[in-house]
Amino acid sequence: MRPSIWRIIILERATVFYTILAVYFIPNPHDNKPMQLQNNYIKDIRKSQNLTQSELADRVGTTQETIQRLENGKRRLTYDWIKKIADALAVHPSEITEGPVSAIPRNNAEKHILEAYRELSEQEQKIFGTMLRSFSTEKE
Repeated sequence: MRPSIWRIIILERATVFYTILAVYFIPNPHDNKPMQLQNNYIKDIRKSQNLTQSELADRVGTTQETIQRLENGKRRLTYDWIKKIADALAVHPSEITEGPVSAIPRNNAEKHILEAYRELSEQEQKIFGTMLRSFSTEKE
């Protein structure tokens, strides 16, 4: 019995697909580094807040081992995990995957400036922006 051309094409595509998976997702046995599935900033944020993995695990409602695996990228970081961890660390969820966000006010003074800016009309915001740019160009 001769295989049909479609069966051959499907088998060839499957072979290519599994080859791609092997190249990108199966760790090199000669490489001593652990496989990183997903980079994140959980460990950096946790350490900046002087928390242990166990303390973060208690806040999230999981185990220290799970936090360790999430930090090291050995466990898939789903949106639910991102949300739980962000809430536990009191940060924006995007900071978990993208790092610290500079647009978030760093202190009360920046927070008050941002609140006042948001209360301005669109025209007033443009004027305010022009004024700020003039300050930064005067220094140069």
